[in-house]
Amino acid sequence: MQKKHSKGGYKKACGAVARRIAVALYFVHKRNTPFSYEKYNFYKQDVPEILIEDMGLSNRLTKILQANALTDSKKITETYITGQLYDIKGFGSKAALEIQTWIDKYKNTGRKEEKNGN
Repeated sequence: MQKKHSKGGYKKACGAVARRIAVALYFVHKRNTPFSYEKYNFYKQDVPEILIEDMGLSNRLTKILQANALTDSKKITETYITGQLYDIKGFGSKAALEIQTWIDKYKNTGRKEEKNGN
């Protein structure tokens, strides 16, 4: 999260973590239950597993991701959410916006397909 913002990334990341902790503590006290990490999945997004060629990303971004062994949507999404994509040479704000747009469009569709298939 820190690397997603060019200015004030550390401060914004600290604020986001502080809000998450405050909300978690609020619900722990409200429900009078012990705290557990079981339901916290900050780095998981349910996206369908699609090869990079079928994702509809730009040619430049596709080449950059393939050169770094990111070949399907699940790997790309996980790497994007954890902030590791920003370490790749040539990956900037336009590429990040393109991937974020794709994730927003297809998130939670991976779970629906699995339910319908069973």
